[in-house]
Amino acid sequence: MQTKRIIGYDLARALAIFGMVIVNYKVMMGGVAGSEWLKWLASLFEGRAAATSIVLILICIHHSEKFNDSFIVKALVQTGQLALTFYVAHVIIGMGILEEMSFLYNQSIEMVWIAGITFNLSAILFATFWKLKFKTGPLELVFRMVAS
Repeated sequence: MQTKRIIGYDLARALAIFGMVIVNYKVMMGGVAGSEWLKWLASLFEGRAAATSIVLILICIHHSEKFNDSFIVKALVQTGQLALTFYVAHVIIGMGILEEMSFLYNQSIEMVWIAGITFNLSAILFATFWKLKFKTGPLELVFRMVAS
């Protein structure tokens, strides 16, 4: 029996990826100097994973049902469906590029947000184009092959 996919979970995963990237980049890059409001905004993602995820999932389920035809919701849902790929990519590709550019350590909070937003926008674009041709993400496909 085929069950209906709850796209709100995929939407929540996409937003969780965004928060994870910001927190991880802030830890690695420093992010101690700079704008106070950006530091405050980044702190919303830190140390409150359980409570934040429950609220996030509820909001995403509501909005995904209400705005499921929206281009933005569809793009974020596709991004959430490739969560494993982007989790690995944010470390290997994202932090790898930052390290090669000597941007990985001792950066301002503004640089953390620039790097995080750049990675997340790239992830959304990648997911949108990838899902035009493939049903699952590259690492999700490997995981399914190994697990079955």
